[in-house]
Amino acid sequence: MFYANSPPDSQQTKEIVNSVPMKRMVQADDVAAVGGYFLSDSASFTTGQNLYVCGGSSLGKAPI
Repeated sequence: MFYANSPPDSQQTKEIVNSVPMKRMVQADDVAAVGGYFLSDSASFTTGQNLYVCGGSSLGKAPI
């Protein structure tokens, strides 16, 4: 949906990518991996967490 309004080669997309510390857009696999973690036994001791899948763009901005 994002690329329907902001093609990959558009100036707006380039500015957004440059503002993300990881220097790339999120991929579906990035989000799926987080979901997989929370569904796995590895997350059995994880409670009440907010996990930002943002490539670091929330650094200094996310509420604590």
